[in-house]
Amino acid sequence: MACFTRIAALPFCPLALIATSAPAQSSFPSEPPAPGQTLLEWSDPPILKHDIPPERRNDVASCAEADETRLEEVALTCWPVLQAYKLFLRMDFAAGEPSRDPQTNRHLALGYAHQVIDLIGEPVWPLQTHILMKAYQRQAIMLAEEQQWDAALTANSKQIAAIEALGGYHRDFRMAFALAKRSDLLLGAGRRSEARAVLEQARPLLKRPDGARNGWAFSNHNEAVVTDAIRHGDLAYAETTLDRYLDYVRGAPKGMQFGSIDALDLKLYLVAGRKDVPATLHLLDERRALLAEREPCFYGRVLFPYVLAPVRNVPAIAARIDELQCPARVLAKLARTPTTGIVSNSGEIVLPRIPDDGLDRD
Repeated sequence: MACFTRIAALPFCPLALIATSAPAQSSFPSEPPAPGQTLLEWSDPPILKHDIPPERRNDVASCAEADETRLEEVALTCWPVLQAYKLFLRMDFAAGEPSRDPQTNRHLALGYAHQVIDLIGEPVWPLQTHILMKAYQRQAIMLAEEQQWDAALTANSKQIAAIEALGGYHRDFRMAFALAKRSDLLLGAGRRSEARAVLEQARPLLKRPDGARNGWAFSNHNEAVVTDAIRHGDLAYAETTLDRYLDYVRGAPKGMQFGSIDALDLKLYLVAGRKDVPATLHLLDERRALLAEREPCFYGRVLFPYVLAPVRNVPAIAARIDELQCPARVLAKLARTPTTGIVSNSGEIVLPRIPDDGLDRD
């Protein structure tokens, strides 16, 4: 099954495939799409051709199923779920279509999103709520791409309400991601204080029975809010918030220390920016221990070793940089960082340049 091809374009592939039982799963052609062929035309999901005879549409015996892994199986016999699922798939494919104009595809997908939301209305069956939750999630993403922040936040609120309504084992995990998206939307709208409040709303999820896995979403959430604070000069808030997450993640179970390297790299930006060499060396030791046998320095990393730029010429730090055996182009970029700030490989400024006299935490 070539699901990886679709995953690259369609983030919600799991709803259609991974979250369905094996007998009901669609399969993708072994050959890639022909020129001009859309992903929907190429994959041709059988469920879109499936129908339930009118005389059997009132049979809702299978509609009470709540297990989302049986979604496509239930859609074969439950008319309300089938109708909603077909529209959702059309929305999902349109949103992820790599050909044609992205804005045209997005507007088509938003049209399908409105249709599936209107069709379901007040959900009667659990899998309708599941589809609605995913539709609002996708709608919020697309509206954010259009910079329609208020509408995107409304969709996100409705997604959160659907998560609450579904409850169950995945409730906290889904909520962690939905709240992270909410802060992302609030930051996009320039509502910084509200985004920080949502981060604190999400923090208790780390202490839930399955809290460690919620760290996946929370680490990204924390990083986004901290990065925004640094960009806007609120270094005291940024460092306090980073320290709180680092205190948590240092005690997280092995294999569940989500975002620990990125958090350390942000901390290094602040500490090295103050030209605090002993603290920088200590954090480098911690970073090396966390990485173990993994590559410590490669071009794909956005922050490291560029966070060391303010102290790169201090002999003790220069020796550590030499030990990393960074590629030549990484070292060249590091040499430019004091002038450019930390820049992504695509040229976007990720973190501002540090003044020659260093950062002032306060």
